[in-house]
Amino acid sequence: MNSPHTPLLLPWLARKAGISDDLAARLWREAVRRAEAEGHQRDTPKGAAASMGHLRRLLAAESLREDRATMGSRPWHRLQLRILDLQLAWLEAGSVISIRAMRGLFRRPSACGL
Repeated sequence: MNSPHTPLLLPWLARKAGISDDLAARLWREAVRRAEAEGHQRDTPKGAAASMGHLRRLLAAESLREDRATMGSRPWHRLQLRILDLQLAWLEAGSVISIRAMRGLFRRPSACGL
């Protein structure tokens, strides 16, 4: 999926929109075609900005289409996954804190008596 002209944040945008990486790559190619049709060159900053603008609109439209196809349950599923990710992050942070605290309790006394 990562050709020289594919943005590196495309997989992140795809996950955020809830679509596959392959579909995101196809939408990126469509966004580049639309930007070129407007007269922007592919490898210029203005062309890249125009392509990203088209990509964001295409991703939003595709995400809405996917949401409608599931009759509104897809946003709830994505919310539940985000909450689960947050809970796992909290558990990981809590375990790191407790491990550091235990290491501090069982640390050998220093040679200077502190």
